[in-house]
Amino acid sequence: MSHRRGRLAAGTLGFALALLLALPAGAAAASFTTPPQTSGMSATLPLLGSSLTVDVALDANGNLSSVSLNPVGDFTATKDHPHFVKFQNTDGSVKVSITAWGGAMALKAKAGSLSALEGSGTWSADIFGTGDTTTVHYTVGDDGSGAPTVAIDSVNAPSGVTVTQNPPTTKTWGDFASARVSADFAWNGFTKHLAIATSVGSKKDDSGARLQIVLWGDHSQKLSGTLADVLGSHTWSGKLCDGTTVGVAFQVVDDGTGNGKVTYDPNTFATGGTAKAKAFGNGFVAWFTNKGAAVAVSLRKAQDGTYTLRVASFAGRWCDKGTTPANPTLNTPVSPDATKGPDKFHGGHGKHLGFGFGHGRQKGHK
Repeated sequence: MSHRRGRLAAGTLGFALALLLALPAGAAAASFTTPPQTSGMSATLPLLGSSLTVDVALDANGNLSSVSLNPVGDFTATKDHPHFVKFQNTDGSVKVSITAWGGAMALKAKAGSLSALEGSGTWSADIFGTGDTTTVHYTVGDDGSGAPTVAIDSVNAPSGVTVTQNPPTTKTWGDFASARVSADFAWNGFTKHLAIATSVGSKKDDSGARLQIVLWGDHSQKLSGTLADVLGSHTWSGKLCDGTTVGVAFQVVDDGTGNGKVTYDPNTFATGGTAKAKAFGNGFVAWFTNKGAAVAVSLRKAQDGTYTLRVASFAGRWCDKGTTPANPTLNTPVSPDATKGPDKFHGGHGKHLGFGFGHGRQKGHK
């Protein structure tokens, strides 16, 4: 385990212990942090009756650092960008693309027929940046009518990670058919989502068969329970682009009517730097000007009387603003035009991440 991951594990363990110690006393004093960084992924795709392994590494800001294919075969990179890489074989019958942005990653393979994508594969990643890998085994098939099927066969997750598999879904219209499975991973108040989808037929004049794997999260940490569970003084900490540690302090109090309320002192709530803040609803948003860190805190009461304290943070999200990250290292030949032409990547939830792959916007993405 690296020193960085060791520090992260120690910090998040402290958060968990704070929650455990606070709950019996009836008032939580929680220390929230920025979302853990997923450092990359590895996927083995069933392809052309064999398999293709795609290894992806991300830098500290979530840009693509390196992408490698094994075997390289006759693939060439036709797009080389810090957020989007695309490969295709010599005759153009198979295309593979990888996208990364803001902690989300997507891998997509396209072939001429479903039979080229049928078989078993794996996907793995250190989802929560703790040094422990989660591995998902899946299978792509044909339902007998030419429509695709996809199933999660097993999930091997580290201790402390809760895995929830969601019901599979399918859709058909015209000559288009798709199938999708998904799983949610929860750890230390954070939740991330994985979706695996297949489709065949026409899609915006793009026929053929597709396999897509997407990981994303909502960049928030949550504490839920009764009002007594969320009452107390809380802190959030993150790092500016230059590595400076900053934080904010806030409180959840009883407003005098038995309802919870988020409060903070605008004169003393920031540590490590100067932050601006603005109240909204039952919460606030604060940001450290031009330094790449921000946090939004909100408290919601459910119909059953329970509360959810949500702390969404964005430290490091804008550290590349005004700069040009280096293109990732690739192990395939690179087309002379791979870095030329307009950048068609449209951000963290743009078309290359492929949210709603035949199913509208992904459930759970909030």
